[in-house]
Amino acid sequence: MNRSFLLVCAGGLLGVSSNSHAASWVPAGNGSWNTPANWDSNAVPGSGDAVAIGTASAASITLDADQFAAGLSLSGAGTKALAGGGTNRTLNLGASGISVASGTGAVTIGSATAGQAVAINLAASQSWINATATGITSNNSITGTNTDLSVSGGLTMRQAAGVSVNLGTGKLTMDGNFYELGSQANVMGDSVLLSGQVFVRNAASLGTTGTLTLGATTGSASANLRVGTATLARAVVLATGTSGTLMIDSLGASTATFNGGVTGTNSLTLASSSTGTLTVGTAAINNTGSLILSNQNANGTLNLNSAIGSNVTTVTARQSSTTGVIVLNNTSNAYTGDTTVESGGRLRLAINNVIPDGATAGNLVVNGSLDMRGTETVNGLSGTGTITRGASGTSTITVGGNNATSSFGGSFQNGSGTLALTKTGAGTLTLTNASSHSGSTTIGNNAGAIEISNGSALGTGSVSLTKTGTSGGMLRLTNDITVANNFTFSSATGFGGGGSAHIRNVSGNNTLSGNLTLNSTGGNGINIQSDAGLLTLSGNITSTVADSTRQLGLGGAGNGEITGSVANTGTNAFSVVKNGAGTWTLSGTASYTGTTTVNGGTLRVNTTLSATSGVSIGVGGRLEGTGSITTGTLSFTGAGTISAGNSIGILGLGAADLSGGTLLVEYGSSSIDLLNVSGLLDITGALVDFSQVGGELDGVNPYVFASYGSLTGTFTELNVPDGYQVNYGTGENSVLSLVAVPEPASALLGGLGMLALLRRRKS
Repeated sequence: MNRSFLLVCAGGLLGVSSNSHAASWVPAGNGSWNTPANWDSNAVPGSGDAVAIGTASAASITLDADQFAAGLSLSGAGTKALAGGGTNRTLNLGASGISVASGTGAVTIGSATAGQAVAINLAASQSWINATATGITSNNSITGTNTDLSVSGGLTMRQAAGVSVNLGTGKLTMDGNFYELGSQANVMGDSVLLSGQVFVRNAASLGTTGTLTLGATTGSASANLRVGTATLARAVVLATGTSGTLMIDSLGASTATFNGGVTGTNSLTLASSSTGTLTVGTAAINNTGSLILSNQNANGTLNLNSAIGSNVTTVTARQSSTTGVIVLNNTSNAYTGDTTVESGGRLRLAINNVIPDGATAGNLVVNGSLDMRGTETVNGLSGTGTITRGASGTSTITVGGNNATSSFGGSFQNGSGTLALTKTGAGTLTLTNASSHSGSTTIGNNAGAIEISNGSALGTGSVSLTKTGTSGGMLRLTNDITVANNFTFSSATGFGGGGSAHIRNVSGNNTLSGNLTLNSTGGNGINIQSDAGLLTLSGNITSTVADSTRQLGLGGAGNGEITGSVANTGTNAFSVVKNGAGTWTLSGTASYTGTTTVNGGTLRVNTTLSATSGVSIGVGGRLEGTGSITTGTLSFTGAGTISAGNSIGILGLGAADLSGGTLLVEYGSSSIDLLNVSGLLDITGALVDFSQVGGELDGVNPYVFASYGSLTGTFTELNVPDGYQVNYGTGENSVLSLVAVPEPASALLGGLGMLALLRRRKS
């Protein structure tokens, strides 16, 4: 028969061949492959020949040189062995690969004896081993390029070390039981699964002891270990050289389990590629590299019950389906990087405290869907996805571990249960999107801040601010929004005692339309601050505790307005304290019975303070407005100011002691402020300061700027308009007014007229 000349090189086979022939083994027993007479063609087979060995008797065939064939077909009941003849040999097979017919006796390829090894080189595409009988035993490597190996009867490798299955981009499918027959405890002699795909359909396919190396020590080819309807308990070590994909996944099976654990230095993907469930459990996943969790089928589930160790850098949930889910179910996770749910990914946290947090942990990134079934604390939170409670009950996500600052553009939703949010740590959590969850939002003691730029960012539940004393923890408002949530407050020291704001208007004109309720004993009360713009409080402000006087602190350099009510509940006395340089306006119902204090900036009273026990104005403070204060006495504790109106207007008082303070009177265009005091007005040592804010007075009529029930003292006068003087009325004329000073000629004529009248009366 015609022969071909071939060159075996590192990259594969080079050569040419003539037309293909069939070559059948002739001897009933042993013989040399290299002996032409041992073949029915009377020639040693070549690369184009299909070789058949079908003896019914035991046959030991010696390869005295490297050999080539298009394929090797084994049949017959006799056992068959191929071995090197004193020198290790390679059997290079083409597209037909190796086939073993049903009923064939055991086949051994190679030997552990020195010089008798045989390497099977499946260099052509779509070569295979089909061991449907008692199986193939190999003591040496099987290699291939784009090679698919299918073994259903058994494949055992007995070489002491270095045995590998290298299929290029092909796959090894093993459906039978595979046992180690040699002295090594590890099936396949600590198998190195280099490139390609290895399919395991039986629990014992790769044995039960020793480790499997996934990937190559050099190069970048991918390697997949695929488990189908089996429980694989072999430990896997990731090789350092492979930069391509290293994957353990299910194989179209309803259930598949991997319990072996993973170590090594490389990145790993665990994937459910079927409609069933891939469960990863028992031993830890602790590779030094990233971990990708993937769900590649519409209804598939990936259950990760194993702990994720501290060597793992990042964990990513990735999904190409729409309804499948990835489940984390271990509280001992210790990985150090971010947890990311990619867009389209669906990650479920089955129990409490699955994601690591603190100084050694990363942040949570949610661009897909995160389903919580317990409580969870994370460091930073970012992304544009959805966080929900997918079952009945309530889950709480706590954000801000390790004092992280972060921004989340996604949404919180209830799902089948209720989701709640808690802020912890000294950092700031910024929420930019609307949410619909009905669980409470809690900003804890020393918990930094939540900053929102969307009115629905906190969902529909109540918001609780639980700081105490001078501790931190606040809500920051931006972007001209209206927030409808109800708020509850634990006590905190007021602004004057070093306390900080519960709620802070950072920028824009924002509104809180819900109720603000102080519901905890201890401390001083509620602190509201406006740094810029206008903060409007349109809900009701109350205190439900009765152990001591409580405070509503209003501060900041910006402006604010209370259009809702400020009231006591029960026996508690509620007070209002104004601090900071800005202006706060009271325009809603104000029935609180505590004091009203202006320590800085302006408090504008455009309503009736019907029950306050007293009003005091400190250094730099100013009280103005168009309303009235019907109870208590207004007084000064420093060089402050009182002024009627919001420019020129009328302000009513029950009683006022202006000693040590200033009455600022604004006038213009023939109008003037009026301070209307129904009781005692004490102006001893007070200043009166006139300020023109409009046109000129008409110079004729007296201008009343204060009225009183009774008067004590006189002013130190400042900036009295030219041509006017202060007139202190008494008796029925109980008003203070600006009156025109007469011209000199008019005064003289008036005096002469009076003198003539007196003379007439004397005569």
